[in-house]
Amino acid sequence: MRVSWRSLLGLGPFVLFGGCFPQSSSVESVDSGLNPGGTLSVDSLRLMWSISVSWDDGLGGQCVDMTLINDGEDLDWWAFEIELTDRIANLTSSTGAVLSINGDILYVSPAGGGIEHGEEIDFQFCAEPRVEPVEILSFDYDISPRGGDDDEASPASSGSLAADSVLLTWRTTGETSYGGECGDFIVSNVTNQEILDWSLVVDLEGNSSITDFWGLIPVLNDARLTIYPASGSETIPAYGSREGTICLNPFEEPRSIVSSSVETAESGGGEGSGGDGGGDSGDSGDGGATEGGDGTTGSVSTEDFILTWRDNGTSKGGHCLELSLTNTSGEDIDGWRVDAALSGSADLEDYWGFTFSLTGTSLTVLPGAGGETFGPNETRSGTYCVDPLQVPVNAESVVTFADE
Repeated sequence: MRVSWRSLLGLGPFVLFGGCFPQSSSVESVDSGLNPGGTLSVDSLRLMWSISVSWDDGLGGQCVDMTLINDGEDLDWWAFEIELTDRIANLTSSTGAVLSINGDILYVSPAGGGIEHGEEIDFQFCAEPRVEPVEILSFDYDISPRGGDDDEASPASSGSLAADSVLLTWRTTGETSYGGECGDFIVSNVTNQEILDWSLVVDLEGNSSITDFWGLIPVLNDARLTIYPASGSETIPAYGSREGTICLNPFEEPRSIVSSSVETAESGGGEGSGGDGGGDSGDSGDGGATEGGDGTTGSVSTEDFILTWRDNGTSKGGHCLELSLTNTSGEDIDGWRVDAALSGSADLEDYWGFTFSLTGTSLTVLPGAGGETFGPNETRSGTYCVDPLQVPVNAESVVTFADE
């Protein structure tokens, strides 16, 4: 059985688990010195929050630490819809729960399991610009996290989308998990070359939130879904495939592939680097070795490009980010330059794929040898490594079109 707190608003007190849902969530101010915070409450649940880190560079931003405390009966699943003080431009990181955004609304659901009586669950999100929780707009719970007799199966939906080297197919399974409808997603290699690493950026039919996943790693921002391989499934043999399941609430079908990043043995090349320190630049390399990486992702847009970045480990003491540029101008580009503002000052330690130079927070991106031309919807990738880790917060581009 699933109950939505929003559906009970205006109906007066509702007895549940020995408690009552109020007609609106209550807000209690908390004076925590340097880390202002507060408490949002609904029924027997308290959501306490405080500010742990803030920064002024770029758009300015901060990290919000949150603790969910259950003073009532055990819940097998829960989810919140929280109003924020401002629209989020970049959700730079999140831990401890499944979080997605839609403007000034934050959706929160468990990373796994429910919450027992007396249990506390900690999670955090970091965002730009600075935002704070204002009100719990809705609270849902389910006593059967993976569906049950009361669940009504939705009609199965399926489809496919093609990119240069891969085919994405999906089909809903009829299963639900933590309130979301699940679909099997298959990424197939349609070439005769082994794929060494890959990622897809997909636009859905509408805004949604992720409730569960396995086999693949999804990141969702409004209606834009980025799919990464799970650990150990980066490679796809020639004409082979990788499969995983993504559960969405509501389930919105993929509409188009915005960009794809596919690395093969021919495109990867050997090791190489250029530039050593902030403000320096040189010829870009063809490879570059990285270690680790937590897969943190984000994107910014210019008039002509979508820039998607992904934390991709370390090299020469720097934190590396793989930067993918997708031509969204609809025209052939013969030359280009991107100027990006980073979230803070850093030193450029290594790079490859593109030619990078860095002064303070200003990162200039130029094409590597032979990379000046861009076809419509084509994606090219390069990697820069900086110390400390800083990510793009906005960008501008200058391009020369083929017909000029």
